[in-house]
Amino acid sequence: MKTIAYIDGQNFLYKVAEILVEGGFVADKQDVVSIDIRYLLGQVIDEEFEVRFYGVKKIRRRYDVGGEILDKSIRFSDNLRRIRNYLRSSNIEYVEAGQLKVRDSDRCKKCGKLFLCRDEVCCTHCGAL
Repeated sequence: MKTIAYIDGQNFLYKVAEILVEGGFVADKQDVVSIDIRYLLGQVIDEEFEVRFYGVKKIRRRYDVGGEILDKSIRFSDNLRRIRNYLRSSNIEYVEAGQLKVRDSDRCKKCGKLFLCRDEVCCTHCGAL
């Protein structure tokens, strides 16, 4: 009998990256693009197994908003490409199962207009925090 391991891709990657950052092994979560998933699973599965990694289809680069959001969307997009290539070379099936959107706006609590999300940025329309 063959065991199939289903991995919730983004959550798995970000938890592993969080552990590696806290341990000082990598500087940034986005630096984690190759994790030997087969080795890790082989430590707990004693039989032949298959891995299905569920991840996002595509991350849209946000040229329309520029600045920090554009930079973040480019980094996420490039990182996704590297992860997919690594998984493919590791004979791990990548299942396109969702969308990851770079969070780009909040609604102002004072005036209701949308504005770009950044750390402690006020609404450019009415000046509210």
